[in-house]
Amino acid sequence: SIFFEVSFTKPVHVSKGLELLLSTGAQMPHGVARYVSGSGSDTLIMQYDVSEGEASSDLNYVASNALIVRNGDVEGHVRQVSTIPVTDASLDLPPLGSGNALSDVASIEVDGARPEVIRVAFDEESEGRTFIEREEIGILVEFTAPVIVSGGPPVLLVVVGGQDR
Repeated sequence: SIFFEVSFTKPVHVSKGLELLLSTGAQMPHGVARYVSGSGSDTLIMQYDVSEGEASSDLNYVASNALIVRNGDVEGHVRQVSTIPVTDASLDLPPLGSGNALSDVASIEVDGARPEVIRVAFDEESEGRTFIEREEIGILVEFTAPVIVSGGPPVLLVVVGGQDR
């Protein structure tokens, strides 16, 4: 996940449905960062999860009107806090290339290409050895890009003597 801060000149209240449309190089729909926290303050936190196929060498929002309350969400709003009468906050973002747009203040590269296995081999200590029961065999798996392993150690199914192990 990538988290963004969207700052306002005054505190705002967010009901629901706030999204930031991102230029990710993918065909429509654009990448979407969703509101996660910050209502009642002047800084909102948005979260973006990269999807397969999205890519950008310098992530930015699509236009100065890219901060939106999702269509069809009649209850969704972003309003200034403690104003009478209640007024909607301006959702206009700094113009692209103005020096204050996302890509002007942060350098974020997005690569939504799924890594592929390019090589499976024994490690140097295991290569050419004979193993006995309960000895560990070191196996290297190389991918086209760095990967993050989560949820426990990975398991590789191998066939030994015609049996899956």
